Amino acid sequence: MQYRPAPGHPNGDYAFDPARSHGGALGLGTSKKSAIVQFFQFWCYCTPIIGAWIADTYWGRYKTIMWAIALAMAGHIFLILSSVPSITSSSPESSGLGLFLTALVVMGAGTGGFKPNISPLIADQIKGSKMAVRVLPSGERVIVDPTLTIARLYMYFYLMINIGALMGQLGMSYAEKYVGFWLSFTLPTIMFGLCPAVLVACRNRYRRTPATGSVLGKSLRLWFYAQKGRWSINPMATYRNINDGTFWDAVKPSNIAPENRPRWMTFDDAWVDEVRRGFKACNVFCWFPLYWLTYNQISNQLTTQAGTMNTHQLPADVLGNINSFAIIILIPVFDLGLYPLLRRFGINFSPLKKILFGFITGVLAMLWAGVVQWYIYKLSPCGYHVSLDPSFLNIT
Repeated sequence: MQYRPAPGHPNGDYAFDPARSHGGALGLGTSKKSAIVQFFQFWCYCTPIIGAWIADTYWGRYKTIMWAIALAMAGHIFLILSSVPSITSSSPESSGLGLFLTALVVMGAGTGGFKPNISPLIADQIKGSKMAVRVLPSGERVIVDPTLTIARLYMYFYLMINIGALMGQLGMSYAEKYVGFWLSFTLPTIMFGLCPAVLVACRNRYRRTPATGSVLGKSLRLWFYAQKGRWSINPMATYRNINDGTFWDAVKPSNIAPENRPRWMTFDDAWVDEVRRGFKACNVFCWFPLYWLTYNQISNQLTTQAGTMNTHQLPADVLGNINSFAIIILIPVFDLGLYPLLRRFGINFSPLKKILFGFITGVLAMLWAGVVQWYIYKLSPCGYHVSLDPSFLNIT
């Protein structure tokens, strides 16, 4: 998106120069590139709400995942078409850009059906929800904790994700550098085609839960219903009314006369307590946008930053894969070393503490990236214009 075809790159019309660390196609520049990346990320985080609702209400997780894969595959095909050399070299600003944006929208819709359902489908495969005592072959009696089992399962789930991402992104980066974007996008499309094959082959092995209806609508209705009569022109009065300790108890069915209950209030007091715990847990998510604002720069500004430095013939996109390298190394270290050691010393490294540690790490990473960028501006002959396409500045 950011650059036009680099001199000599297979996407361009020049003599090939392998010393160039990046290729290009659309030549949109840094600002437009960043805007499209942010839109795509925003889109991919909005569509899962719809995908989860469809799975819970109509299709179930397995069927929703299968249809989402079909939609995402169509997006992959649009992506390949947008990068065909005959299109990118003739009119990248029109047909190439249109196909590229269409691919992002369609792939984002497919992500919306896949992303919120694959993790719950994995959790469905774990039998038992209570602690149990198991005797090992050695005769040792141990307690099997489903909570720790699920936590460990997802750690290795993300380990496998990053192994695949690392292999794919490295291959894509070099395919783009030496052959072209069309091959770079074709390779993951071929690999992605294995997903429906695996799901179909193993369909009788999965524990599949049927659609039982979405609780989102009733939960939001209950939340809005609980706010009746608690709002005031005075913000402090509103805060006190909402936090007086009776917010959820007042809307329990047992505290409302039958003739005054809304028709949708078909649940009991225990369900209200579950909704209360759910909203309480959502307080943690209020801080997540700040974290993802920093983390997502790996695929946005940090890639641009790498493109302004001497990468010694490495594609700039490769440097972002250091994140996957770190995850692949650190997950076994944390799971087999750090966490057992902390538990042995009686230190409970709870999920909230892990999130806090992740936030602090993200802050330090962005601080360091800022320091690196300052030195880039200081040492580059282009100064603050270093991120522009060199062809814009007539610099060779």
